[in-house]
Amino acid sequence: MSSFNKIYRKRWLQARLAHEENGTRSFPFHSDKKMAIRDPIGFLLVFLRFFLKITGLLAIGRRQAKKIDLNVNKINSSKIGIKPLRILQLSDLHLDEGNIDLELLVWKIKEAGSYHFAVITGDILTGWTSDQTILKRVSSVINMLKPEYETLFVLGNHDSYQCVEPLEKMGVKVLTNQIYELAAQDFSCGIQFIGTDDPHYFFTADAVKIMQEAQDHFYKVALVHTPELYEVASSNGIDLYLCGHTHAGQFALPGGYAPLKRVYKGKRFYKGAWNFKKMNGHTSSGLGTSAINARFFTTAEITLHEVTSGSKSS
Repeated sequence: MSSFNKIYRKRWLQARLAHEENGTRSFPFHSDKKMAIRDPIGFLLVFLRFFLKITGLLAIGRRQAKKIDLNVNKINSSKIGIKPLRILQLSDLHLDEGNIDLELLVWKIKEAGSYHFAVITGDILTGWTSDQTILKRVSSVINMLKPEYETLFVLGNHDSYQCVEPLEKMGVKVLTNQIYELAAQDFSCGIQFIGTDDPHYFFTADAVKIMQEAQDHFYKVALVHTPELYEVASSNGIDLYLCGHTHAGQFALPGGYAPLKRVYKGKRFYKGAWNFKKMNGHTSSGLGTSAINARFFTTAEITLHEVTSGSKSS
């Protein structure tokens, strides 16, 4: 698996470097269609920020953005056996924007109790920086996580290839179209985590190929920044699909419905636990905020996924 991952890492880096150096992005399943990285609704966000500020709603939204929920997602799988597999998921921290109450986050992580793996499904930063203050903030969050086995990370559309080396020095296993494998020990089968590069801006065929490399006798967990590869994952027998990116809409209507999902595919999977055919999935609402430091009718979260043979999917 080590040599296999080295090959995929090399191919990933070549593709990422080309996109980041040329300022282009590659759409899911349309790698021939490239355009400069810019937010297509950027002008609307500028207007919205101004409107929220002059109406006083921005302060309300900022207070809501500081709240963090701990959610528990119970999943049934005959592969795992009676002893549960516990995975703590964080996503979309955007730590360089400084919008997270880190003291509250510490307590929520402690409240989750013990877990075998911690996973971060992208956008740990909004943009790469060498600012030591921000990197210390990243390190402090990584140090909050105390998994029995590993902390795993996949890149989001805001993350740069430059964050991989610093994160790995902090003890994080970064999966760039790669597989992390745990042989059967405490569980009735082995566990495979299949981690792809972000498919929203940086899609390549290797994101599909790596799903095909996973083996059926393992319990297979896909770590992807967005829900956009749900069909590929399901067709390749993925058991659990963990993602983020959408912030649950960040600005939702009363009742929680978000008009803007910010994904090309899988819009119905923009938040919470879901199922597609035989595959379980979960789209995290994330911890930080993007573009505007506010939330309306959405709440930041960390999620503890408990997989056993005797519980039902929530």
